[in-house]
Amino acid sequence: MNAPVTRLVIPLSLGILIADWWPFLPLWVAVTGAAVLLAVCVAMVCLRGSKNGFMRVAMPLLAVAVLLTGYASMLSRAPERQPDRYARWCPAEATWADQRSFEGVVRETPLPGRKSFKVVVDVCAMTDSCGLWQPCSGRMMCFFQKSREAASLQVGQRVVARGVPRVPSDSLGYDGFNYRRYLHRKGIERQCYVDSSSFVVVGGGEASVQRWFSSLRGRMMVRIERAGLSREQEGIAEAMLLGWDEAVDEATRQRFQCAGIAHLLCVSGLHVGVVAWLLGLVFCWAGRRKGLMILKSVVQLSGVWCFVLLTGAAPSAMRAGLMFSLMVIGRNLFDSYNIYNNLCISALLLLLINPGVLFAIGFQLSYSAVFGIAAARPLMHLPFVKLRDGWRGLPAKVLVKVWEFTCVSIAAQVATMPLIVYYFHQLPVYFLIANLIVVPFAGLLLGTALALAVFVDSNLLGTLFSRLVALELDGVGAVTRWVSQLPHAVVDGIYMTLPMTWLLGAILVVVAKYINVKHQATTVAQPSPDVLSLIE
Repeated sequence: MNAPVTRLVIPLSLGILIADWWPFLPLWVAVTGAAVLLAVCVAMVCLRGSKNGFMRVAMPLLAVAVLLTGYASMLSRAPERQPDRYARWCPAEATWADQRSFEGVVRETPLPGRKSFKVVVDVCAMTDSCGLWQPCSGRMMCFFQKSREAASLQVGQRVVARGVPRVPSDSLGYDGFNYRRYLHRKGIERQCYVDSSSFVVVGGGEASVQRWFSSLRGRMMVRIERAGLSREQEGIAEAMLLGWDEAVDEATRQRFQCAGIAHLLCVSGLHVGVVAWLLGLVFCWAGRRKGLMILKSVVQLSGVWCFVLLTGAAPSAMRAGLMFSLMVIGRNLFDSYNIYNNLCISALLLLLINPGVLFAIGFQLSYSAVFGIAAARPLMHLPFVKLRDGWRGLPAKVLVKVWEFTCVSIAAQVATMPLIVYYFHQLPVYFLIANLIVVPFAGLLLGTALALAVFVDSNLLGTLFSRLVALELDGVGAVTRWVSQLPHAVVDGIYMTLPMTWLLGAILVVVAKYINVKHQATTVAQPSPDVLSLIE
Protein backbone atom coordinates (compact mmCIF):
# COMPACT_ATOMS: atom_id res chain seq x y z
CA MET A 1 0.00 0.00 0.00
CA ASN A 2 2.99 2.28 -0.58
CA ALA A 3 1.37 5.15 -2.48
CA PRO A 4 3.11 8.50 -1.97
CA VAL A 5 0.32 10.32 -3.82
CA THR A 6 -1.98 9.62 -0.86
CA ARG A 7 0.00 12.34 0.93
CA LEU A 8 -1.64 14.75 -1.51
CA VAL A 9 -5.10 13.21 -1.95
CA ILE A 10 -5.90 13.03 1.77
CA PRO A 11 -5.15 16.71 2.57
CA LEU A 12 -6.86 17.83 -0.64
CA SER A 13 -10.02 15.93 0.32
CA LEU A 14 -9.80 17.26 3.87
CA GLY A 15 -9.58 20.82 2.57
CA ILE A 16 -12.69 20.30 0.42
CA LEU A 17 -14.61 18.89 3.38
CA ILE A 18 -13.61 21.80 5.62
CA ALA A 19 -14.69 24.33 2.98
CA ASP A 20 -18.06 22.60 2.68
CA TRP A 21 -18.74 22.17 6.40
CA TRP A 22 -16.85 24.99 8.09
CA PRO A 23 -15.57 27.79 5.80
CA PHE A 24 -13.77 29.78 8.49
CA LEU A 25 -11.06 31.35 6.28
CA PRO A 26 -11.64 34.00 3.60
CA LEU A 27 -10.86 32.88 0.09
CA TRP A 28 -7.93 35.28 -0.38
CA VAL A 29 -6.27 34.04 2.80
CA ALA A 30 -6.44 30.41 1.65
CA VAL A 31 -5.10 31.24 -1.83
CA THR A 32 -2.26 33.34 -0.43
CA GLY A 33 -1.33 30.73 2.16
CA ALA A 34 -1.29 27.92 -0.42
CA ALA A 35 0.86 29.95 -2.82
CA VAL A 36 3.37 30.91 -0.11
CA LEU A 37 3.70 27.37 1.24
CA LEU A 38 4.12 25.90 -2.25
CA ALA A 39 6.81 28.46 -3.02
CA VAL A 40 8.63 27.61 0.23
CA CYS A 41 8.49 23.86 -0.56
CA VAL A 42 9.85 24.38 -4.07
CA ALA A 43 12.61 26.63 -2.77
CA MET A 44 13.63 24.11 -0.10
CA VAL A 45 13.80 21.24 -2.58
CA CYS A 46 15.65 23.26 -5.23
CA LEU A 47 18.16 24.85 -2.88
CA ARG A 48 18.79 21.97 -0.51
CA GLY A 49 18.07 18.98 -2.72
CA SER A 50 16.37 15.89 -1.39
CA LYS A 51 18.18 15.59 1.92
CA ASN A 52 16.12 13.83 4.54
CA GLY A 53 16.18 16.69 7.03
CA PHE A 54 14.70 19.18 4.59
CA MET A 55 12.21 16.68 3.14
CA ARG A 56 10.85 16.04 6.64
CA VAL A 57 10.01 19.74 6.82
CA ALA A 58 8.90 20.18 3.20
CA MET A 59 6.37 17.33 3.19
CA PRO A 60 4.21 18.71 6.05
CA LEU A 61 4.32 22.15 4.45
CA LEU A 62 3.28 20.63 1.13
CA ALA A 63 0.40 18.80 2.82
CA VAL A 64 -0.86 22.06 4.36
CA ALA A 65 -0.50 23.83 1.00
CA VAL A 66 -2.55 21.12 -0.73
CA LEU A 67 -5.17 21.30 2.04
CA LEU A 68 -5.50 25.06 1.50
CA THR A 69 -5.69 24.44 -2.26
CA GLY A 70 -8.63 22.08 -1.80
CA TYR A 71 -10.25 24.54 0.60
CA ALA A 72 -9.85 27.43 -1.87
CA SER A 73 -11.03 25.45 -4.90
CA MET A 74 -14.21 24.33 -3.14
CA LEU A 75 -14.89 27.76 -1.68
CA SER A 76 -14.33 29.52 -5.00
CA ARG A 77 -16.94 27.32 -6.70
CA ALA A 78 -19.64 28.05 -4.14
CA PRO A 79 -22.56 29.89 -5.78
CA GLU A 80 -22.38 32.87 -3.47
CA ARG A 81 -18.74 33.44 -4.46
CA GLN A 82 -19.53 33.89 -8.15
CA PRO A 83 -20.07 37.45 -9.47
CA ASP A 84 -23.38 38.66 -10.88
CA ARG A 85 -25.40 35.74 -9.58
CA TYR A 86 -29.03 35.59 -10.65
CA ALA A 87 -29.93 35.85 -6.95
CA ARG A 88 -29.55 39.62 -7.37
CA TRP A 89 -32.65 39.74 -9.55
CA CYS A 90 -34.99 37.46 -7.61
CA PRO A 91 -35.80 37.31 -3.88
CA ALA A 92 -34.95 34.31 -1.75
CA GLU A 93 -38.58 33.88 -0.65
CA ALA A 94 -40.13 33.93 -4.14
CA THR A 95 -43.89 33.77 -4.78
CA TRP A 96 -45.94 33.54 -7.95
CA ALA A 97 -45.80 37.33 -8.13
CA ASP A 98 -42.01 37.03 -8.57
CA GLN A 99 -42.06 35.24 -11.90
CA ARG A 100 -38.97 35.87 -13.99
CA SER A 101 -38.00 35.26 -17.57
CA PHE A 102 -34.53 33.88 -18.04
CA GLU A 103 -32.25 32.77 -20.85
CA GLY A 104 -29.72 29.99 -20.57
CA VAL A 105 -27.99 27.01 -22.11
CA VAL A 106 -28.86 23.39 -21.40
CA ARG A 107 -25.81 21.98 -19.65
CA GLU A 108 -26.69 18.31 -19.03
CA THR A 109 -28.84 15.70 -20.72
CA PRO A 110 -32.48 16.12 -19.57
CA LEU A 111 -33.52 13.39 -17.13
CA PRO A 112 -37.13 12.20 -17.38
CA GLY A 113 -39.23 12.05 -14.24
CA ARG A 114 -42.84 11.15 -13.57
CA LYS A 115 -44.30 14.52 -14.65
CA SER A 116 -41.34 16.57 -15.86
CA PHE A 117 -37.85 16.60 -17.30
CA LYS A 118 -35.07 17.65 -14.93
CA VAL A 119 -32.68 19.96 -16.76
CA VAL A 120 -29.62 21.86 -15.50
CA VAL A 121 -29.48 25.27 -17.20
CA ASP A 122 -26.60 27.77 -17.17
CA VAL A 123 -28.45 31.08 -16.86
CA CYS A 124 -26.88 34.05 -18.68
CA ALA A 125 -29.67 36.66 -18.45
CA MET A 126 -32.77 37.27 -16.34
CA THR A 127 -35.45 39.93 -16.01
CA ASP A 128 -35.55 42.05 -12.88
CA SER A 129 -38.63 43.19 -10.93
CA CYS A 130 -39.31 45.83 -13.59
CA GLY A 131 -39.22 43.33 -16.44
CA LEU A 132 -35.89 44.57 -17.80
CA TRP A 133 -33.29 42.04 -18.94
CA GLN A 134 -30.14 41.97 -16.85
CA PRO A 135 -26.94 40.02 -17.58
CA CYS A 136 -26.05 37.48 -14.91
CA SER A 137 -24.42 34.11 -14.42
CA GLY A 138 -25.46 31.06 -12.50
CA ARG A 139 -26.82 27.56 -12.68
CA MET A 140 -30.45 26.58 -12.13
CA MET A 141 -32.25 23.26 -11.77
CA CYS A 142 -35.30 23.48 -14.04
CA PHE A 143 -38.23 21.09 -14.17
CA PHE A 144 -39.82 21.27 -17.63
CA GLN A 145 -43.36 19.93 -17.84
CA LYS A 146 -43.46 16.79 -19.97
CA SER A 147 -44.16 17.60 -23.59
CA ARG A 148 -42.78 16.79 -27.03
CA GLU A 149 -40.72 19.99 -27.01
CA ALA A 150 -39.25 19.26 -23.57
CA ALA A 151 -38.39 15.69 -24.59
CA SER A 152 -36.39 17.00 -27.57
CA LEU A 153 -34.13 19.30 -25.50
CA GLN A 154 -30.44 18.63 -26.05
CA VAL A 155 -27.17 19.68 -24.48
CA GLY A 156 -25.98 23.03 -25.83
CA GLN A 157 -29.41 24.37 -26.84
CA ARG A 158 -30.28 27.91 -25.77
CA VAL A 159 -33.73 28.35 -24.21
CA VAL A 160 -35.82 31.27 -23.00
CA ALA A 161 -38.26 30.29 -20.23
CA ARG A 162 -40.46 31.82 -17.56
CA GLY A 163 -41.08 30.61 -14.03
CA VAL A 164 -40.52 31.29 -10.34
CA PRO A 165 -36.91 30.68 -9.28
CA ARG A 166 -37.09 29.33 -5.73
CA VAL A 167 -34.53 28.45 -3.12
CA PRO A 168 -34.60 24.66 -2.56
CA SER A 169 -35.92 23.44 0.76
CA ASP A 170 -33.25 22.74 3.37
CA SER A 171 -35.45 20.45 5.47
CA LEU A 172 -33.88 17.08 6.20
CA GLY A 173 -35.52 13.87 4.99
CA TYR A 174 -36.05 10.87 7.17
CA ASP A 175 -32.61 9.66 6.13
CA GLY A 176 -30.90 13.02 6.75
CA PHE A 177 -30.74 13.99 3.06
CA ASN A 178 -30.60 17.77 2.48
CA TYR A 179 -31.60 18.65 -1.08
CA ARG A 180 -30.42 22.27 -0.82
CA ARG A 181 -26.95 21.16 0.29
CA TYR A 182 -26.88 18.59 -2.50
CA LEU A 183 -27.58 21.27 -5.14
CA HIS A 184 -25.24 23.74 -3.45
CA ARG A 185 -22.33 21.34 -3.93
CA LYS A 186 -23.16 21.33 -7.65
CA GLY A 187 -23.12 25.14 -7.78
CA ILE A 188 -26.95 25.37 -7.97
CA GLU A 189 -28.91 27.69 -5.69
CA ARG A 190 -32.28 27.98 -7.46
CA GLN A 191 -34.84 25.58 -8.87
CA CYS A 192 -37.71 26.46 -11.16
CA TYR A 193 -40.75 24.72 -12.63
CA VAL A 194 -41.50 25.59 -16.26
CA ASP A 195 -44.78 24.54 -17.87
CA SER A 196 -44.96 23.42 -21.49
CA SER A 197 -46.16 26.82 -22.80
CA SER A 198 -43.57 28.93 -20.98
CA PHE A 199 -40.35 28.15 -22.81
CA VAL A 200 -39.00 28.25 -26.34
CA VAL A 201 -35.74 27.06 -27.91
CA VAL A 202 -34.01 30.07 -29.47
CA GLY A 203 -30.79 28.50 -30.68
CA GLY A 204 -28.97 25.27 -31.20
CA GLY A 205 -25.91 26.40 -29.34
CA GLU A 206 -22.30 25.98 -30.37
CA ALA A 207 -20.95 22.62 -31.42
CA SER A 208 -18.99 20.86 -28.68
CA VAL A 209 -17.62 17.43 -27.88
CA GLN A 210 -20.13 17.03 -25.06
CA ARG A 211 -23.06 17.85 -27.33
CA TRP A 212 -21.81 15.52 -30.07
CA PHE A 213 -21.50 12.56 -27.70
CA SER A 214 -24.85 13.40 -26.09
CA SER A 215 -26.47 13.39 -29.53
CA LEU A 216 -24.74 10.10 -30.39
CA ARG A 217 -26.00 8.52 -27.16
CA GLY A 218 -29.54 9.63 -28.03
CA ARG A 219 -29.29 8.06 -31.48
CA MET A 220 -27.99 4.80 -30.03
CA MET A 221 -30.85 4.73 -27.52
CA VAL A 222 -33.32 5.10 -30.39
CA ARG A 223 -31.64 2.22 -32.22
CA ILE A 224 -31.87 -0.02 -29.14
CA GLU A 225 -35.55 0.85 -28.79
CA ARG A 226 -36.11 -0.34 -32.37
CA ALA A 227 -34.66 -3.78 -31.57
CA GLY A 228 -37.94 -5.22 -30.30
CA LEU A 229 -36.81 -5.81 -26.72
CA SER A 230 -39.17 -5.55 -23.77
CA ARG A 231 -39.23 -2.34 -21.72
CA GLU A 232 -37.30 -4.01 -18.92
CA GLN A 233 -34.66 -5.33 -21.33
CA GLU A 234 -34.34 -1.94 -23.05
CA GLY A 235 -33.70 -0.25 -19.71
CA ILE A 236 -30.99 -2.73 -18.69
CA ALA A 237 -29.30 -2.60 -22.11
CA GLU A 238 -29.27 1.22 -22.15
CA ALA A 239 -27.91 1.35 -18.59
CA MET A 240 -25.07 -1.11 -19.27
CA LEU A 241 -24.10 0.18 -22.70
CA LEU A 242 -24.81 3.92 -22.47
CA GLY A 243 -24.94 4.69 -18.76
CA TRP A 244 -28.60 5.77 -19.08
CA ASP A 245 -30.38 4.16 -16.12
CA GLU A 246 -33.46 6.41 -16.16
CA ALA A 247 -35.37 3.82 -18.19
CA VAL A 248 -34.78 1.09 -15.60
CA ASP A 249 -38.00 0.57 -13.67
CA GLU A 250 -37.97 0.53 -9.88
CA ALA A 251 -38.78 -3.19 -9.61
CA THR A 252 -35.80 -4.13 -11.79
CA ARG A 253 -33.52 -1.76 -9.90
CA GLN A 254 -34.60 -3.27 -6.58
CA ARG A 255 -33.96 -6.81 -7.83
CA PHE A 256 -30.44 -5.89 -8.89
CA GLN A 257 -29.81 -4.28 -5.51
CA CYS A 258 -31.09 -7.33 -3.64
CA ALA A 259 -28.90 -9.57 -5.81
CA GLY A 260 -25.83 -7.38 -5.15
CA ILE A 261 -25.13 -6.56 -8.80
CA ALA A 262 -26.54 -3.02 -8.98
CA HIS A 263 -23.09 -1.91 -10.18
CA LEU A 264 -23.92 -3.45 -13.58
CA LEU A 265 -26.53 -0.70 -14.12
CA CYS A 266 -23.93 2.10 -13.94
CA VAL A 267 -20.82 2.40 -16.08
CA SER A 268 -17.74 1.53 -14.02
CA GLY A 269 -14.42 -0.24 -14.24
CA LEU A 270 -16.03 -3.48 -15.39
CA HIS A 271 -17.58 -1.83 -18.46
CA VAL A 272 -14.45 0.17 -19.30
CA GLY A 273 -12.32 -2.96 -18.88
CA VAL A 274 -14.56 -4.92 -21.23
CA VAL A 275 -14.29 -2.20 -23.89
CA ALA A 276 -10.47 -2.16 -23.55
CA TRP A 277 -10.36 -5.96 -23.72
CA LEU A 278 -12.54 -6.09 -26.84
CA LEU A 279 -10.32 -3.51 -28.55
CA GLY A 280 -7.24 -5.45 -27.45
CA LEU A 281 -8.55 -8.58 -29.20
CA VAL A 282 -8.00 -6.83 -32.52
CA PHE A 283 -4.25 -6.95 -31.80
CA CYS A 284 -4.13 -10.49 -30.43
CA TRP A 285 -1.88 -11.44 -33.36
CA ALA A 286 0.62 -8.64 -32.71
CA GLY A 287 2.69 -10.41 -30.05
CA ARG A 288 5.05 -8.24 -27.99
CA ARG A 289 6.44 -6.09 -30.79
CA LYS A 290 7.03 -2.58 -29.45
CA GLY A 291 5.51 -0.62 -32.32
CA LEU A 292 2.34 -2.68 -32.42
CA MET A 293 2.02 -2.54 -28.63
CA ILE A 294 2.09 1.26 -28.79
CA LEU A 295 -0.52 1.23 -31.55
CA LYS A 296 -2.66 -1.13 -29.47
CA SER A 297 -2.38 1.20 -26.48
CA VAL A 298 -3.41 4.22 -28.57
CA VAL A 299 -6.43 2.37 -29.96
CA GLN A 300 -7.47 1.16 -26.51
CA LEU A 301 -7.10 4.60 -24.92
CA SER A 302 -9.05 6.26 -27.74
CA GLY A 303 -11.85 3.71 -27.52
CA VAL A 304 -12.01 3.83 -23.72
CA TRP A 305 -12.29 7.63 -23.58
CA CYS A 306 -14.87 7.69 -26.37
CA PHE A 307 -16.88 5.19 -24.33
CA VAL A 308 -16.47 7.29 -21.15
CA LEU A 309 -17.72 10.42 -22.92
CA LEU A 310 -20.51 8.51 -24.64
CA THR A 311 -21.85 7.29 -21.30
CA GLY A 312 -21.96 10.78 -19.79
CA ALA A 313 -18.54 10.89 -18.05
CA ALA A 314 -19.86 9.74 -14.67
CA PRO A 315 -17.33 9.81 -11.79
CA SER A 316 -16.99 6.01 -11.77
CA ALA A 317 -16.39 5.94 -15.53
CA MET A 318 -13.89 8.82 -15.31
CA ARG A 319 -12.05 6.99 -12.53
CA ALA A 320 -11.84 3.82 -14.60
CA GLY A 321 -10.71 5.72 -17.70
CA LEU A 322 -7.99 7.59 -15.80
CA MET A 323 -6.74 4.45 -14.06
CA PHE A 324 -6.59 2.51 -17.32
CA SER A 325 -4.74 5.40 -18.98
CA LEU A 326 -2.19 5.50 -16.16
CA MET A 327 -1.72 1.72 -16.36
CA VAL A 328 -1.12 1.86 -20.10
CA ILE A 329 1.30 4.78 -19.77
CA GLY A 330 3.15 3.01 -16.95
CA ARG A 331 3.38 -0.20 -18.95
CA ASN A 332 4.79 1.52 -22.06
CA LEU A 333 7.12 4.02 -20.38
CA PHE A 334 8.21 2.43 -17.12
CA ASP A 335 7.36 -1.30 -17.51
CA SER A 336 5.67 -1.20 -14.09
CA TYR A 337 2.99 0.60 -12.14
CA ASN A 338 1.55 0.88 -8.63
CA ILE A 339 -2.20 0.40 -8.43
CA TYR A 340 -2.48 2.60 -5.33
CA ASN A 341 -0.59 5.42 -6.99
CA ASN A 342 -2.79 5.10 -10.08
CA LEU A 343 -5.88 5.17 -7.88
CA CYS A 344 -4.71 8.26 -6.00
CA ILE A 345 -3.52 10.13 -9.10
CA SER A 346 -6.90 9.63 -10.79
CA ALA A 347 -8.67 10.87 -7.65
CA LEU A 348 -6.31 13.86 -7.43
CA LEU A 349 -7.05 14.88 -11.03
CA LEU A 350 -10.82 14.55 -10.63
CA LEU A 351 -10.83 16.55 -7.40
CA LEU A 352 -8.70 19.32 -8.89
CA ILE A 353 -11.03 19.57 -11.91
CA ASN A 354 -14.23 19.43 -9.86
CA PRO A 355 -13.89 19.37 -6.05
CA GLY A 356 -17.63 18.84 -5.64
CA VAL A 357 -17.30 15.34 -7.10
CA LEU A 358 -16.00 14.24 -3.69
CA PHE A 359 -19.60 14.22 -2.46
CA ALA A 360 -20.96 12.15 -5.37
CA ILE A 361 -22.11 8.69 -4.28
CA GLY A 362 -20.73 7.13 -7.45
CA PHE A 363 -17.29 8.63 -6.79
CA GLN A 364 -17.21 7.33 -3.22
CA LEU A 365 -18.47 3.84 -4.07
CA SER A 366 -16.17 3.47 -7.06
CA TYR A 367 -12.97 4.39 -5.22
CA SER A 368 -13.94 2.38 -2.16
CA ALA A 369 -14.53 -0.73 -4.27
CA VAL A 370 -11.23 -0.44 -6.12
CA PHE A 371 -9.33 0.20 -2.88
CA GLY A 372 -10.89 -2.91 -1.34
CA ILE A 373 -10.09 -5.04 -4.37
CA ALA A 374 -6.50 -3.82 -4.49
CA ALA A 375 -6.04 -4.41 -0.76
CA ALA A 376 -7.39 -7.96 -1.07
CA ARG A 377 -5.04 -8.97 -3.86
CA PRO A 378 -2.74 -10.92 -1.50
CA LEU A 379 -5.69 -13.19 -0.75
CA MET A 380 -5.69 -14.25 -4.40
CA HIS A 381 -2.27 -15.82 -3.80
CA LEU A 382 -3.12 -18.03 -0.86
CA PRO A 383 -1.05 -21.23 -0.56
CA PHE A 384 -3.66 -23.64 -1.89
CA VAL A 385 -4.08 -21.52 -5.02
CA LYS A 386 -0.43 -22.18 -5.79
CA LEU A 387 -1.45 -25.80 -6.36
CA ARG A 388 -2.26 -24.69 -9.90
CA ASP A 389 1.49 -24.89 -10.59
CA GLY A 390 1.25 -28.65 -10.19
CA TRP A 391 -2.06 -28.97 -12.00
CA ARG A 392 -2.66 -28.89 -15.69
CA GLY A 393 -5.74 -28.46 -17.79
CA LEU A 394 -9.09 -26.72 -17.49
CA PRO A 395 -10.06 -27.65 -13.88
CA ALA A 396 -7.08 -25.80 -12.40
CA LYS A 397 -7.78 -22.67 -14.48
CA VAL A 398 -11.46 -22.72 -13.56
CA LEU A 399 -10.67 -23.10 -9.86
CA VAL A 400 -8.24 -20.18 -9.94
CA LYS A 401 -10.69 -17.94 -11.81
CA VAL A 402 -13.53 -18.80 -9.45
CA TRP A 403 -11.34 -18.02 -6.45
CA GLU A 404 -10.22 -14.70 -7.97
CA PHE A 405 -13.82 -13.64 -8.73
CA THR A 406 -14.80 -14.66 -5.22
CA CYS A 407 -12.06 -12.52 -3.68
CA VAL A 408 -12.94 -9.57 -5.91
CA SER A 409 -16.67 -9.75 -5.11
CA ILE A 410 -16.18 -10.09 -1.35
CA ALA A 411 -13.52 -7.37 -1.21
CA ALA A 412 -15.64 -4.88 -3.16
CA GLN A 413 -18.72 -5.61 -1.06
CA VAL A 414 -16.85 -5.31 2.25
CA ALA A 415 -15.09 -2.08 1.19
CA THR A 416 -18.33 -0.41 0.10
CA MET A 417 -20.41 -1.76 2.99
CA PRO A 418 -20.17 1.38 5.19
CA LEU A 419 -21.30 3.61 2.31
CA ILE A 420 -24.08 1.24 1.22
CA VAL A 421 -25.47 1.10 4.75
CA TYR A 422 -25.14 4.86 5.22
CA TYR A 423 -26.83 5.83 1.94
CA PHE A 424 -29.21 2.93 1.22
CA HIS A 425 -29.73 1.40 4.70
CA GLN A 426 -29.58 -2.18 3.42
CA LEU A 427 -27.17 -5.00 2.66
CA PRO A 428 -27.56 -7.84 0.13
CA VAL A 429 -26.92 -11.26 1.67
CA TYR A 430 -26.43 -13.45 -1.41
CA PHE A 431 -24.36 -10.99 -3.48
CA LEU A 432 -21.67 -13.60 -4.08
CA ILE A 433 -24.04 -15.94 -5.92
CA ALA A 434 -25.19 -13.35 -8.45
CA ASN A 435 -21.69 -11.94 -8.96
CA LEU A 436 -20.18 -15.34 -9.70
CA ILE A 437 -22.95 -16.17 -12.17
CA VAL A 438 -23.59 -12.85 -13.94
CA VAL A 439 -20.37 -10.79 -13.82
CA PRO A 440 -18.16 -13.25 -15.79
CA PHE A 441 -20.62 -12.98 -18.69
CA ALA A 442 -21.02 -9.19 -18.51
CA GLY A 443 -18.45 -8.75 -21.28
CA LEU A 444 -20.44 -10.99 -23.62
CA LEU A 445 -23.63 -9.06 -22.83
CA LEU A 446 -21.96 -5.70 -23.35
CA GLY A 447 -20.43 -6.82 -26.65
CA THR A 448 -23.68 -8.17 -28.06
CA ALA A 449 -25.57 -5.04 -26.93
CA LEU A 450 -23.02 -2.89 -28.78
CA ALA A 451 -23.33 -5.08 -31.86
CA LEU A 452 -27.13 -4.77 -31.65
CA ALA A 453 -26.93 -0.97 -31.59
CA VAL A 454 -24.67 -1.03 -34.66
CA PHE A 455 -26.48 -3.66 -36.79
CA VAL A 456 -30.08 -3.16 -35.69
CA ASP A 457 -31.12 -2.05 -39.20
CA SER A 458 -29.72 -5.21 -40.79
CA ASN A 459 -32.39 -7.86 -41.25
CA LEU A 460 -30.11 -10.83 -40.54
CA LEU A 461 -27.61 -9.46 -38.05
CA GLY A 462 -30.17 -7.23 -36.36
CA THR A 463 -32.48 -10.18 -35.72
CA LEU A 464 -29.59 -12.37 -34.57
CA PHE A 465 -28.18 -9.88 -32.06
CA SER A 466 -31.65 -8.89 -30.88
CA ARG A 467 -32.43 -12.48 -29.98
CA LEU A 468 -29.03 -12.97 -28.36
CA VAL A 469 -29.42 -9.84 -26.20
CA ALA A 470 -32.96 -10.84 -25.25
CA LEU A 471 -31.78 -14.33 -24.30
CA GLU A 472 -28.88 -13.00 -22.23
CA LEU A 473 -31.06 -10.44 -20.44
CA ASP A 474 -33.66 -13.12 -19.75
CA GLY A 475 -30.91 -15.11 -18.06
CA VAL A 476 -29.79 -12.10 -16.01
CA GLY A 477 -33.41 -11.44 -15.05
CA ALA A 478 -33.92 -15.05 -14.00
CA VAL A 479 -30.81 -14.94 -11.78
CA THR A 480 -31.80 -11.66 -10.12
CA ARG A 481 -35.37 -12.88 -9.51
CA TRP A 482 -34.14 -16.13 -8.00
CA VAL A 483 -31.55 -14.48 -5.74
CA SER A 484 -33.90 -11.68 -4.65
CA GLN A 485 -36.58 -14.22 -3.68
CA LEU A 486 -34.28 -16.28 -1.47
CA PRO A 487 -35.08 -16.11 2.26
CA HIS A 488 -33.68 -12.97 3.88
CA ALA A 489 -32.10 -11.89 0.59
CA VAL A 490 -31.53 -8.37 1.89
CA VAL A 491 -31.20 -6.88 5.35
CA ASP A 492 -33.22 -3.64 5.50
CA GLY A 493 -33.53 -0.85 8.01
CA ILE A 494 -29.85 -0.47 8.91
CA TYR A 495 -28.97 3.11 9.87
CA MET A 496 -25.56 4.54 10.68
CA THR A 497 -24.49 8.05 11.51
CA LEU A 498 -21.68 9.74 9.62
CA PRO A 499 -19.13 9.34 12.48
CA MET A 500 -19.96 5.63 12.66
CA THR A 501 -19.44 5.33 8.91
CA TRP A 502 -16.05 7.03 9.17
CA LEU A 503 -15.03 4.82 12.08
CA LEU A 504 -15.97 1.64 10.23
CA GLY A 505 -14.14 2.85 7.14
CA ALA A 506 -11.03 3.59 9.19
CA ILE A 507 -11.15 0.08 10.68
CA LEU A 508 -11.32 -1.42 7.19
CA VAL A 509 -8.33 0.68 6.09
CA VAL A 510 -6.30 -0.57 9.06
CA VAL A 511 -7.24 -4.18 8.25
CA ALA A 512 -6.27 -3.68 4.60
CA LYS A 513 -2.94 -2.20 5.66
CA TYR A 514 -2.30 -5.18 7.93
CA ILE A 515 -3.10 -7.67 5.14
CA ASN A 516 -0.76 -5.96 2.69
CA VAL A 517 2.08 -5.60 5.15
CA LYS A 518 1.78 -9.19 6.34
CA HIS A 519 1.72 -10.69 2.89
CA GLN A 520 4.14 -8.17 1.34
CA ALA A 521 1.74 -7.28 -1.43
CA THR A 522 4.16 -4.91 -3.12
CA THR A 523 6.43 -7.81 -4.10
CA VAL A 524 3.67 -9.74 -5.87
CA ALA A 525 3.84 -9.63 -9.63
CA GLN A 526 1.38 -7.20 -11.18
CA PRO A 527 -1.30 -8.68 -13.47
CA SER A 528 -1.64 -7.37 -16.98
CA PRO A 529 -3.53 -4.09 -17.50
CA ASP A 530 -6.20 -5.87 -19.54
CA VAL A 531 -7.01 -8.12 -16.58
CA LEU A 532 -6.71 -5.42 -13.92
CA SER A 533 -8.96 -3.03 -15.86
CA LEU A 534 -11.78 -5.55 -15.46
CA ILE A 535 -11.59 -5.00 -11.70
CA GLU A 536 -13.98 -2.35 -10.45
